[in-house]
Amino acid sequence: IPAFHWRLFMQRVDEGRINWRNPYHREQTRTYPLTPETVDAIVFWTKAPAKGFLHAIPELEKRGFRFYLQFTINNYPAWLEPNLPSTDYIINAFQSIASMIGPERVLWRYDPIVSCDEMNEDFHLQNIERLARQLQKSTCRLTISFLDFYPKVKRRLLCVSKTRGTEFYDLTAPERSEDILHLAAGIAEIGARYGMKVVTCG
Repeated sequence: IPAFHWRLFMQRVDEGRINWRNPYHREQTRTYPLTPETVDAIVFWTKAPAKGFLHAIPELEKRGFRFYLQFTINNYPAWLEPNLPSTDYIINAFQSIASMIGPERVLWRYDPIVSCDEMNEDFHLQNIERLARQLQKSTCRLTISFLDFYPKVKRRLLCVSKTRGTEFYDLTAPERSEDILHLAAGIAEIGARYGMKVVTCG
C-alpha cells in the first residue's frame, strides 16, 4: 500500500469501508468497515513508500486512525534487491515519516539477513552500523531475522548462484550456531549504542 496503492487505500478511507476477496475462492468477498471506531490499528509494511504516501499520513492522523510502520531497510546490492530507489531516498522517507508520527511508530526491519561470500558477518555489521547511525533519532526498535532456506528460497538462490557464482550460507544450520550468535551479539551492541531495542521477527 505505501509504495503502490496508497491512493486506492485513501479512497477506501473516504468511503469508510474496504472489500476483501478470498484469494482461493475469488467469488467470495466481504466488506469491512474502515473507520477509526472499528479499526484497532493499521500496520503498514514497506521498503520504499511513494512520495504521495507521506501526504496521506497527516490525513490519517487527522481522522483519528491508529497506525504504525514496519519499514525494511537492508541496503543490499541491486542484484539481490532490484527495482528499489536509492538508499538515500529510502532513509529520507523513513526520517520524514518519523518526524511526523514519532520514532516509536516507525520500526526498522533489517531482514532477512542473507549470508553469502559477498555479504559475510563483517558486511552486515558494518552495513547495520551505517544505517543505525542515520536512523538513530528516527526509530527506537530494530527487528532482525535470518533467511530461512525454504524450498522456494533454495531454488531462487540456486539461480542467483549459477548467474553470479555466489555461494550462499544457511546461518540457521546447526554447524553455524557460533556464527549466528556472534552476528546477533554484534547487532545487539550496535542497537544499544544507537538507542534501539533489537528483537527477532516472529
